Amino acid sequence: MKTIVEMVHGSHLYGLNTEDSDMDYKGIYLPDGDSILLGDYNGEIRSSTGGEHQKNTKDDVDRVTFSLSKFLKMACDGETIAIDMLHCDQPISSSSTWDFIRENRSKFYTKNMKAFLGYCKKQAAKYGIKGSRLAAIEQTINYLEKRKGLYLSDGLVVMGLEGLKISNSEHIKILNGFYKGNKWIDKNVLELCGSKYDMNCSVDYTLEEVKKKYNAYGDRAKKAKSNNGLDWKALSHALRAAYQLREIYLTGDLKYPLVDSKFLLEVKKGEHDYGSVVAPELERVIEEVEELAMNSNYPEKVNHKFWEDFLLEQHYNAVIQSTGT
Repeated sequence: MKTIVEMVHGSHLYGLNTEDSDMDYKGIYLPDGDSILLGDYNGEIRSSTGGEHQKNTKDDVDRVTFSLSKFLKMACDGETIAIDMLHCDQPISSSSTWDFIRENRSKFYTKNMKAFLGYCKKQAAKYGIKGSRLAAIEQTINYLEKRKGLYLSDGLVVMGLEGLKISNSEHIKILNGFYKGNKWIDKNVLELCGSKYDMNCSVDYTLEEVKKKYNAYGDRAKKAKSNNGLDWKALSHALRAAYQLREIYLTGDLKYPLVDSKFLLEVKKGEHDYGSVVAPELERVIEEVEELAMNSNYPEKVNHKFWEDFLLEQHYNAVIQSTGT
C-alpha cells in the first residue's frame, strides 16, 4: 500500500476553522499488486477518534483515505471532496503520482459538474433557501385576502405598482407578456416565485392557488424565514461550494484559503440574517454558477479514457513491482 497524498481537509483547508473545529485529513493510496490482481482492497479507509454516535469535539481527528481508482471516479463525477482535494497545494505528504494529477486537474472541469452543484442545491433546499421566496408568497396571500370578490386586474395595475401594496422584488413581478420557449405570450400576468397567474382570473381562485404553493413548502423553510431552526454550518457549506465552483468557472482554478472565507465564516457563526442576506445570496450565486457553466468553454463531460489509461499504468506498475516480473 503506497500513500499517494495526505492533506489537511475541511475547515482548516478552506480557512473556515474556529476554535471548536476538529481536524479532518484526506488521502489517496495505491494498493499493492497482489491486492489489485485479487480485487481485494477498500475504496476508502476511515478512522476517527470521535464516538460513533457522538458529535466530534475540537480534540477529535477524522481521517479518510481513498484508493486511487475511487478518487479518480469521484473527481470524474465532480464530487465536492475530490474537487476540494485537487486544489490543495500544501499537502502533508505527496508523490509524483499526485503531482501529475494536480497538474492535470483542469481535465476534471466540465460544463456539467452536477455532483458539485447538486451538493449546493441539496444543502440549500434542505436548510431553507426557500425562506425568502416564502416571505414573498406570504406577502401576496395577505394582499389577496383583503381583495376577495375582485379580479386581479381590479386590484393590480398592469406594469405598475400603484395598486400592488407588496414589494416588487425578484420574486414578485407584474408582466405584460412573457416568453414560453421561443414564443412570446401576449398576456398580463402576476409572476410569483416563477409561477404565473392570469390577470383575468378572480382573486379568490388565485388566492387558493397561491395557498397551495405556500403549503408545498416544508416546515424547515417556514422556520428559516424567521432565522429559527437553521443549520448555519450547513448553509455555509452550501455557499462555500457554490463560491468554489464560481471561482473555477471564472479563473480556471481554485485557491485556498477561499477568497470569501470572511463572509463564509460569518455565515457559519450565524452572524447574518437569513431572509435578507444569506438566502438571497445563496440563490444568486447558484444562478450565477449555472449561467457561467453554460457559457464556459469546458467540455460537456470528462475525458474518461485519459484517466483510465493513467489508472491502468499505475496499477500495472504496482503489479510489476509486486511480482518482480
